[in-house]
Amino acid sequence: MIVAESTVEHDFKLRFVRRPIPAFAGDPNALRVLKDHQTQGFSLHFGSIASGDEDVVGAARASELHSATAALAVSWEGAGGARA
Repeated sequence: MIVAESTVEHDFKLRFVRRPIPAFAGDPNALRVLKDHQTQGFSLHFGSIASGDEDVVGAARASELHSATAALAVSWEGAGGARA
């Protein structure tokens, strides 16, 4: 299971300026609890999750996103939830 220390909005495109893509930190208290109480039966991996409006189903695109964001996984609309 992957726990989002941060969510990176991979499909946010800046056309005229250069700056990092939006990223949203995970809740520090929830992360601490999860790190302190790792559950038996499955492994927890902590890192970034890339979020955007895209079905990422191929290994090539997944590799591109990993290279661009260092994310461990992708999700739909996690960044939208973080913004809200």
